[in-house]
Amino acid sequence: MSHSMTGSRHWLLDVFGEVLDLDPFRDDIYCRKLSAAAHYPGIFFFTEDSRAVPYDVDLRKAISLPAPFPPLRAVSDEAGLISLEIRDEESPRYLRSIQNGGADFQANAINAWERFYVLSERMLHALLILAQPQLLSITNAMGEAQPPLQVEWNYCASIGGLVFSLRDHTEALEDIASLPPGASTTIDIRSGDQTHTLTFTRR
Repeated sequence: MSHSMTGSRHWLLDVFGEVLDLDPFRDDIYCRKLSAAAHYPGIFFFTEDSRAVPYDVDLRKAISLPAPFPPLRAVSDEAGLISLEIRDEESPRYLRSIQNGGADFQANAINAWERFYVLSERMLHALLILAQPQLLSITNAMGEAQPPLQVEWNYCASIGGLVFSLRDHTEALEDIASLPPGASTTIDIRSGDQTHTLTFTRR
């Protein structure tokens, strides 16, 4: 079943901790850090359920520009991640993210650079809020203030010295997107063999 024309918007986070975005001057994909000051990434796709692989993916541009992207199919060989294969080609080719800002469709096998973590709109919004201390405060179990979240390499994030998997905390982090001003939520963050309780308060 094709999901390419229905559902909600989703974005792609690569292994280097960067999101795929649109370079409007080159009309092409590039990769950048997900920063609080930046706009929503200009490359996205629609799907009903990003976990229901395989499904068709047509990458969309936030700005209408002429060069089309090849039609893709989302496939998965690792929990919580997808790879994007060009549809209807004899020899498989995949979208890959290249360290230091590039992306292309020339990979012929799935390795780390060809795997992406799919960001729902709620997750993207939550990550942007988590990166802005004027919008959200973070405290540990001792009541000590913590620095804003940073997206890291290998689909992880860090809050201070605490590094954790985004995939393991997706649902809990998504809830931060809908926190009203003044409300708080507590999340148990798993890092290695330890669990750390953090409180997130919307300003």
